[in-house]
Amino acid sequence: MGGTGGTGATGGTGGTSSGDDGPPRTQDAGAVGNCLGSCVAMFFAPCDRVGESCVKASGTTSSTTCYANGVKVAASQSGTTITSTYYAPGGQECYQTIKQGLTQEDIQSPTGTELARIMFDETQAQLTITCYPDGPTNPAQTTTADLSAPNCAAYAAGIGETCTPGTCSL
Repeated sequence: MGGTGGTGATGGTGGTSSGDDGPPRTQDAGAVGNCLGSCVAMFFAPCDRVGESCVKASGTTSSTTCYANGVKVAASQSGTTITSTYYAPGGQECYQTIKQGLTQEDIQSPTGTELARIMFDETQAQLTITCYPDGPTNPAQTTTADLSAPNCAAYAAGIGETCTPGTCSL
């Protein structure tokens, strides 16, 4: 169950933002920011996994993925909904994604605050990203991303990631 919500930002520079919970968020644009925008990248940055090798332990409706840099992802599936929780190398929860089928992914803080929504248009290989940098009650930032564009190559590669089957636990 590789996927959209799992990629994080690498490279770049910037300040930090303390969210309502989770590890400190950076303003780092990096690989994800260059594709999805810096607003989403700031939520993904503490659990960066772009380009990292991984090992995945899978069950019938759940899996745990461990990345070489220490990031871990616990995922469970119910029908067409996949819920994944992303953990920083120190074990602190970064964020959670809830994928509704193949077209919608919601990103939430560890306490359940909606941070962003990503909608995928398969016919155009395009994403529409609505980000709530200051919470869902404040004005949202909406951007689009073309997955075939060079600036989205790292993000797009993470969508179809293949991990080595093996032992992995939180």
